[in-house]
Amino acid sequence: MNWDLWADHIQRTDFLKPLVGMQKARVTPEEQTVCFTFTNTITGQERNILVSGSTEDIRLVCTGECHLGKLIKQGKLSFTGTYREQLKLESLLYLARSERCRAGEMV
Repeated sequence: MNWDLWADHIQRTDFLKPLVGMQKARVTPEEQTVCFTFTNTITGQERNILVSGSTEDIRLVCTGECHLGKLIKQGKLSFTGTYREQLKLESLLYLARSERCRAGEMV
């Protein structure tokens, strides 16, 4: 998955901007961890959210084939962040994917 394109897509989509603010979200993929960096829209502080697990489980979440919360509950993925951040990330992944699918692009 091209994370730079994903972050650009989030910034260009009007209804997703309130979730990430004016600062571009950054995504740093490493071997079995993906780090999402968002700037808090109220405090202006950067927040790092880490999702760790097998490459296949991360792919399932990112393509919308499985819910993040389900894999966390099953112990297949670990998540560092608050529950609210988990919901925000899952919403961004789902909404960005469904918007791109409607436009004819597959992630």
